[in-house]
Amino acid sequence: METKFDFFDLPLLTIGNVEAGFINGTATIQFHDEREWFIHEIQLHGTQSGPSLEVEYDGHNTTFQDKLYLHIASTLESGKWAIGIEAQISGELADHRDDRRAPQERMIEAVM
Repeated sequence: METKFDFFDLPLLTIGNVEAGFINGTATIQFHDEREWFIHEIQLHGTQSGPSLEVEYDGHNTTFQDKLYLHIASTLESGKWAIGIEAQISGELADHRDDRRAPQERMIEAVM
């Protein structure tokens, strides 16, 4: 399954307790029923007109885009960001379970 997670004011740089270089974007998260998840794609939203930048890590090259992707993914996979992603996934899994139960419950009610 897949969900889109919007993030706002994610810091690109943290030194001590000081954060800087805040960015906004959307991460495409792929997940399974066991709540295992990984970041498939990151899209950054700019504040100037023009296209958004999509970065996807292929696991082999280490270009600037790869380093940027890995840094953002690492930040999203920890702390408050990971908690937000996991809460969103839990909600979507609950909705998915409800959607699967609904037809069965309607069939049982129709039989009764």
